[in-house]
Amino acid sequence: MAALLRHCGIEFEWMQGVDGRALTDSQRSQHVDAHRMRRNHHSLVAGEIGCSLSHIRVYRDIVTRKLPCAVVLEDDMEVSDDFAALLDTRRPDCLAAAVDLDQPIVIHLMHIERHFRFGTRPVAGGRRVMRPHGGMWSTGAYFITNEAARRMAEGLYPVWTVADNWRLIEWHGMARLRNLVPHCAWPGPLGQESSIEPGRGRPARPPRTLSRALSNLVDEVLVRPLLVTRARPASHSRPGR
Repeated sequence: MAALLRHCGIEFEWMQGVDGRALTDSQRSQHVDAHRMRRNHHSLVAGEIGCSLSHIRVYRDIVTRKLPCAVVLEDDMEVSDDFAALLDTRRPDCLAAAVDLDQPIVIHLMHIERHFRFGTRPVAGGRRVMRPHGGMWSTGAYFITNEAARRMAEGLYPVWTVADNWRLIEWHGMARLRNLVPHCAWPGPLGQESSIEPGRGRPARPPRTLSRALSNLVDEVLVRPLLVTRARPASHSRPGR
């Protein structure tokens, strides 16, 4: 990872993660809101708790240092050759210039399936910052503003959901989601097998209600056909990424 970022000419620093498996019962009780977790999600395994605490630690650091924005990469990612251009704040087409830094914005830098057709902003490399549609997971690579970091550091602690439950994060007003098309980051060889996967359960599905059924119907009949398109994959990514 270090060699890759140096090759791209990107300055970086490591943040120490949290090993959820090493937490004592007392520490787990301190850092996890078990009651809220049961109400909103499945029971998180130790690795998921550690992952969430690791990202919360990053958010707190961004806020403490008063960084206007940052890009967070997990240590098993690969990035495109023009990744540095997206981060170069001297360029008018960098990621930071595409959003209002005073707002709680998160730009997902990995591939997603669908996004809205309108309201896009061009950035370096012929890419565009879009509004995602539907599911969006993974904390592997994302851009985050200071305001989003502040809200997420407060709203996600004590831990009650997984770090990459982006839709729920947006629903609670902690961040406004965007994604980059084509994407510029994807899991490397070390990311093919997650160290937190064993024992993971499936996220709890929201209850079926009439309003949710009507919303899904409107989305399927009107929104998707008229306003949504499939994201164009990046040429540098591996098959299936």
